[in-house]
Amino acid sequence: MGASSPSVPGYGPVKVHSISDLFLGARSAQSDMLESTLLAFTASPWLRRAYVRGSIASGEYDRVSDIDFVAVYSPRHFNKIVELSPDIMASHFHVLLPPWLDSIVPDFGGVGFVYLVEYNGKVVTIDLYFLPESKIAIITKLTDVKLLYCNSDNDLKQCKGTTQRSTEAGTPRRYGYTPDSERDVTTSLVVEIFVLAIFLMKRIARGQIFLNYSETHRQTCALNRLWRAVYDVPHVDFGFYHLEKALFSSVGGRRFSQPLLRTIQSPLSDQRVVLDKVGLAMEIIQDGSPEVFNRMRKPLEFLLDYLSSWVPTQG
Repeated sequence: MGASSPSVPGYGPVKVHSISDLFLGARSAQSDMLESTLLAFTASPWLRRAYVRGSIASGEYDRVSDIDFVAVYSPRHFNKIVELSPDIMASHFHVLLPPWLDSIVPDFGGVGFVYLVEYNGKVVTIDLYFLPESKIAIITKLTDVKLLYCNSDNDLKQCKGTTQRSTEAGTPRRYGYTPDSERDVTTSLVVEIFVLAIFLMKRIARGQIFLNYSETHRQTCALNRLWRAVYDVPHVDFGFYHLEKALFSSVGGRRFSQPLLRTIQSPLSDQRVVLDKVGLAMEIIQDGSPEVFNRMRKPLEFLLDYLSSWVPTQG
């Protein structure tokens, strides 16, 4: 996809990167999924520009890298495309879980979602970031991006230089977005725990200790909050405050107290710790929120099998 170096009078060549060039002509799950993502969103005339960022943009990707896709829209269409994006993704991909509102991605002035997508029996992570046109200078200042698409020849003039870091000052401000109000807290926390599990398996495989530490803590917090969302609803936002008292004062707490206490003793995860935490999350919702478990059972079991494949066999 994409043309190579169109010429704009007075501006010189503007590099619109092709997916083939980004992957050096090799086909992979990442190249296929990036191409499909680009096709899904260029089908709408609302898309102004599209970029790829992260390890694919820097040329440091591997076989399990995320697809970090940035879709730029005018303010007029921004909120609508964010609203429609789950349906767009579901119509083009085998999406396993509802999107996770990305709380890890830097604040580029838009809003990001993480999708877990099944592809040939494996899981590919698509990090979909929506950005209003007014914030382009921020993302090009804060991270390296590669331009994949411009809506029109007129846009090419404004696209000039966007594959480099911008010197224009900007104050990052997260674009207003409220997560799906119809989705219950329990479902959102289960999605977060499984997304972080996929992230952590990659961190462990790559030896990324600092990211492992950060995401282990996030997953532990989400797991404890999940228990409270099921068994201690009035205090779901209390974090670790009075957690011991809550655990030992309810049937659900006594059942899960020891497994939950073990989770806080692992500041760094290995593959077995990650698998134990997602297994514990499934036990909690199966026991205390069976309607959520039954609704999500098949994709969760698929993800559990996939995560199990990352655990070295003992022997």
